Amino acid sequence: MEDNFQIQNKETCNKDALRNTIQNLLSKGVSEFTSDIDIVYLQKLMHYLNFESVVLPHKKLIVLKDLAHDEDISYPWTEKNISQAHSIFVKLAHGGIIKKDVPVADLLISKNWLDIGSDGEVELSERALVQFSDVILAANGLYKKCQVCGFLCKNKNLHSECEAILSKSQHK
Repeated sequence: MEDNFQIQNKETCNKDALRNTIQNLLSKGVSEFTSDIDIVYLQKLMHYLNFESVVLPHKKLIVLKDLAHDEDISYPWTEKNISQAHSIFVKLAHGGIIKKDVPVADLLISKNWLDIGSDGEVELSERALVQFSDVILAANGLYKKCQVCGFLCKNKNLHSECEAILSKSQHK
């Protein structure tokens, strides 16, 4: 019987980096992407836990996407605060302002679904943009799919990083 947990490339896989990445993903929902991580192996491991490891190449991040069904509600979530969270995501998708002390916003911030931007404003995190991309896109607000990488970006059709890559390839 074949072992499903074999490391694909033992020469390039750093077990400490892999362990740290898994810890960050499970505790924070995001982790830095480094070249010493065997991403195929990581994705296999996380899939067994009912998660998907999504690599955001334009940010050099790995985001954990929960593959559980919506009916699998567990603490600290309730039907009421899920509805409030949905409203917050839609409001932010339209460029609305959310205060940090709004009910459920503090929970979303603590779970890395929302970030505090450099301007002090609450904004959607990369984690939220991956996990709830369908909700955010359905809001028909400020977020669109990047034409290069397919991940959501705000106020434009290309991430600046993707635009730079595209520009480089066109000038060769």
